[in-house]
Amino acid sequence: MWQWPTLESIWADIRYAMRQLSRSPAFAATAIFVLAIGIGANTGIFTLMHALLLKSLPIPDPDSLVRISVNGDSPDPGANGMPLNLFLMQSLQRQAKSFSGIFGWSSSDVVLTENGVSRIYPGAIVSGNTFQVLGLAPAEGRFLMPADDQTGGGTDGWAIVLSHRFWVQHYHEDSSVIGKQITLSGQSVTVVGIAPSGFDGVLVGTNPDFYMPLAFEPLVHGKESLLHSTGSLWLTAWGRLKPGISQANALAEMSHLFEAVMRETAPSMRSRLVQNHARFVVVLGRTG
Repeated sequence: MWQWPTLESIWADIRYAMRQLSRSPAFAATAIFVLAIGIGANTGIFTLMHALLLKSLPIPDPDSLVRISVNGDSPDPGANGMPLNLFLMQSLQRQAKSFSGIFGWSSSDVVLTENGVSRIYPGAIVSGNTFQVLGLAPAEGRFLMPADDQTGGGTDGWAIVLSHRFWVQHYHEDSSVIGKQITLSGQSVTVVGIAPSGFDGVLVGTNPDFYMPLAFEPLVHGKESLLHSTGSLWLTAWGRLKPGISQANALAEMSHLFEAVMRETAPSMRSRLVQNHARFVVVLGRTG
């Protein structure tokens, strides 16, 4: 004869627990609420830490991707990890030898107008060489190219790339959207490509739906445009290390180049950064 004393004991314990909880519903509700909050908080923290520290960007050779920023000699945490601007980044593109490519990235919301209805979506303003440096392949169409990153755009006019998620949710994976004209921030733009599935940008949590060239930035921000500002730091710079070049090698070169880059850019910016004993830093960008 088969007997299941363990299961019978567990079932008895469950019935006893239910009777006890039913006698104290307030205590039961409080206990369940506290457990739910604790489990939810731990899940949220782990998800964030996994995205920030553990999960690599879905790009080829993520270990060779680095972020280039400015650190100031100041107790203010805001003086560390500061972004660059267009002029600083272009100077590094001309002078730095440690990188196979350097690109700029800035998050920016954008307004999509369809059938007379306007909605705000997350976007990213990026250098024309961004996707080439990242080493990605488009899911459909093509990516932005340096020729697109100029006033008025390239041969397709203003070109933009859609995120794979937005393409699936908004256009239901319709390939005919490639070449279609849409209205973005009041401007007619051409959809030239779709980003690969799983790629949500290099800034964790921003999840852009539209990728636009840097030259498009004044049309997005109008009078608040920072593209040609020499006194603002707003553009996150990324670089791909050349084979055989380590983070330490790149950091040493950046330290050597700081004064030369400062001389080549606006005097007002040089004065402010030199006074703060600023320097370029190179940090690993594998996780974004």
